[in-house]
Amino acid sequence: MPQGIQVLFVSNGYGEDLVSANAAKALAAAHPGTLIRGFPAVGEGHFYTGAGIELAGRGPELPSEGFVRSIGDFLNDVRHGFFVKTFQLGIALEKAAKKYDFLVITGDPYLLMFTSFFTHFPRMKKIFIGVQQSEWYGTRKPFKQHYSLIERRWLKRNAGLIFVRDYRTRDYLRKKGLKHVHCTGNPMMDCFSMHEKPVFPENKKVIGILPGSKREAYDNLKVIFDIIRALALRKKGMLFAFALPRSLEMGKIISEYSLGRTSTFRK
Repeated sequence: MPQGIQVLFVSNGYGEDLVSANAAKALAAAHPGTLIRGFPAVGEGHFYTGAGIELAGRGPELPSEGFVRSIGDFLNDVRHGFFVKTFQLGIALEKAAKKYDFLVITGDPYLLMFTSFFTHFPRMKKIFIGVQQSEWYGTRKPFKQHYSLIERRWLKRNAGLIFVRDYRTRDYLRKKGLKHVHCTGNPMMDCFSMHEKPVFPENKKVIGILPGSKREAYDNLKVIFDIIRALALRKKGMLFAFALPRSLEMGKIISEYSLGRTSTFRK
């Protein structure tokens, strides 16, 4: 990559920030002369700053944290200024992006659409990393996992290079006419490391718990601990291992659910 190139990484979620920051860090290591900045559309962007990537801006705080799954979630965001804050985000992104040569957009086609609306980059200077949707989910509901007709047309029109999380999705999009689609594996798998030595005792059955990374995880844990207590009564010798993101407060979990001695592994 030529010296002096400036690249802005834009992402819209906890996992998306992690993937984007990891990609930005790898680019910085491979091309030291490149100016790289991050722009989290949701949240505070801790993964960027933790990876040594400075922020060019950040999005607003909303109750859903960008995770809208129902009309109720959307209406709650509206009550907290969704439309005004979204417009302000677009203006901030437009202002920040003017300084850069390339955009790398990590998330879903909605973020690509939003970014393309507020910024004026030619298609060949925008790279899209799709981390949410996959053909393995098998659904044909618009905007739910599967890349819909509208999303495919938007990708074709607005992204010069597309990376997806698996080969099945790559092949599907290529059959639909998107020739600039590639897959190098799920980028999330590059964002963690494994312990070299065994972590768990061999005589235990280990059940992995993934409560989520947003505020709703605290509500999820209420149900999860009820299930754990029921399982523990039925069968002895089981070990429950939690993957807790840094966005959750361990002290709050311990106090709220009256937990005793715990061992914690965080992402």
